Amino acid sequence: MATYTQIFVLGKPCFFKPEDRLEVEVNYPFVALLSEKDKKTFYRRLCTLMRSVQLHEKGVELSKNDRMLIAAPAVILTFGFERFHWGNFRHVFVYPIAYRNSRTGQYHHGETSPNGAVVVNWKRVKEGIDDPDDAIHLLFHEYAHALILSRASRLRRRDRRFVKAASSFTKQYFNREDIRTSSLIREYGFTNEMELFAVVVEA
Repeated sequence: MATYTQIFVLGKPCFFKPEDRLEVEVNYPFVALLSEKDKKTFYRRLCTLMRSVQLHEKGVELSKNDRMLIAAPAVILTFGFERFHWGNFRHVFVYPIAYRNSRTGQYHHGETSPNGAVVVNWKRVKEGIDDPDDAIHLLFHEYAHALILSRASRLRRRDRRFVKAASSFTKQYFNREDIRTSSLIREYGFTNEMELFAVVVEA
């Protein structure tokens, strides 16, 4: 019996041990429900993402499994796309707790820069993973912003079509009173249309 899953990306192998896969599939049941064929696609994309995006530890030490749990939501969120890419997003910065933004002077749990970086608070990330029923998940929230930004800057028709559809969706529901008073969407989602999209993705 094989003790690991070997995935080749650009001719180089990625090794995922059974315990690695179990960690991902327990914390993200979406992956566990995939067919074996789709699981191969998932782990190939996970390998690609972990190789192409640099993860910066800012006062926190992350294990391989931690890194997989940070990357997995980005693959889940884009799994329906035939073409897998994250545009110019190449950096994820991870702080242990809420961090001070040098530009605003305020403390943040997470943020996404159009320059190609996602910043998150590891404590808040773990809280989102540990409680999947509270509709709050910092990684999905910030990756939702990155998803729109990464495709808005691309020239491919399918990317532009996706961004247009997402924009139409948020415009349609942003001012609806029944949506605003619904307990399904937390109040922060009505800060602006971009935040509504991110909060809906979390939910």
